[in-house]
Amino acid sequence: MRLAVLVSMAALAALPVCAQESSSRLPACVASVTRSPYLHTGSMDTLEDVVRFYVTVSGLARTAQLRNGAPELSAMHISESDVAPLAAFLRALNEDYE
Repeated sequence: MRLAVLVSMAALAALPVCAQESSSRLPACVASVTRSPYLHTGSMDTLEDVVRFYVTVSGLARTAQLRNGAPELSAMHISESDVAPLAAFLRALNEDYE
C-alpha cells in the first residue's frame, strides 16, 4: 500500500493540471512527470525532492505534528531508502511516451 499511496500522491503533486484533464490527454500528462518544477507551487526541482517531501510530511503526520494533513499521509511508511526507487518508478511511467 505504501507504494501505491506515495505514487498516486507524488504523481498528483507532479501533475496538478493533468489531474483535471480528460483521459484523452493522458500521454501528455504522463510525459510531464519528467518536467520540473513539481508541486502546485513549483517548489520542488526533482522527483527525488518530491519523494523526500512526502518522507518528511508522512513522518510528521504519523506523529501528529501535521495539522490538517490528508489521512493517507499517516498511512505512508517510507524512508530515505525509498527515494531513489520511487523516483525511478515515476520516471519509468514516461518511458513509453518518449
